[in-house]
Amino acid sequence: MKTDSDMIDLSIIIPVHNVAAYLPRCVESIAAQTFSGSKEVVLVENGSTDNSFEVCKSLAREYDFVRVAVCPQTGLSVARNYGILQAKGMLVGLIDADDFIDPEMFEQLIDAKNSTGSDTAYCNFVLEYIDGKLESPFPNTGNIEKRVPEDVVYDTIMEKSTSSSCVRIYDRSFFDTRKFPEGVKYEDHATLYRWMSEMGSIVHVDKPFYHYCLREGSITQTMKGNKANIRDYFNADIDRIPFVNEYLPLTAVRRKQLLKHIVRQVLMHLKDYIRALGKGCADDTGIRAMRDAILLHAGGLGIGTLGFELWLKIKRIRWNWHGYYNRYA
Repeated sequence: MKTDSDMIDLSIIIPVHNVAAYLPRCVESIAAQTFSGSKEVVLVENGSTDNSFEVCKSLAREYDFVRVAVCPQTGLSVARNYGILQAKGMLVGLIDADDFIDPEMFEQLIDAKNSTGSDTAYCNFVLEYIDGKLESPFPNTGNIEKRVPEDVVYDTIMEKSTSSSCVRIYDRSFFDTRKFPEGVKYEDHATLYRWMSEMGSIVHVDKPFYHYCLREGSITQTMKGNKANIRDYFNADIDRIPFVNEYLPLTAVRRKQLLKHIVRQVLMHLKDYIRALGKGCADDTGIRAMRDAILLHAGGLGIGTLGFELWLKIKRIRWNWHGYYNRYA
């Protein structure tokens, strides 16, 4: 068990898997942070087959705040959970190794969290595409706003706010009873809305400090036609339906809006999976499991909640499955 004398102010966990070309830029952006407290970077080597491990060791020699932990299993969530266990910080931040951050990110997040007495703080991100195009999907007003959890949950599920775990700071104690789900992709999408619902208060710094770099081979770039990725994203979305039905702080109007949005999303994933399978696969085990999950969680939602169009699609999936499948195959 860690004692107070062992603790530092901030631990930043970076899973490392075949990112040798990107990792130095990520760590350099942390070295440039204006945050004046004590910090550490935990590089979690995670089964790389390139020279990422050598880069990790080189960075640990270059920066005294960097240390390397070797995770015995592979997987982003496994590496995050392993790194958090190694953390000595009272606060924890998470960064993906192929991304980088602006110098003032952690200073402003920590200041906002402390000054408002919030449980967590988050900011925005900038998307950086392979062709150099930049895109910021948020207003970026510069405002600092203390928010109640139900508003953040609503915005996250409606995709008005990010579900990324990397734009946030957390109390280390938050992870004493929580872990990222292992063995699946899109773990942020599957967990962040739930975790935000468990906070007492949240502060948003409406500035794009995090640079989310899209590259060949990244998870977000390999969704189309990838059945495993589509299934993982589908499972992350379908689990939102019982959560929304049971989350008491939501108003009836918001609950209805969220359920309609989620059902649209899972139907889109279903179509994508059908297209990836092709004709003659309506009884494939994977697609049947997706169909059954939709009927279990959305089959009982009435026309007053879903509207006629979505309600009718659910009915067609129930009563004319092969016809529905063949339409999109």
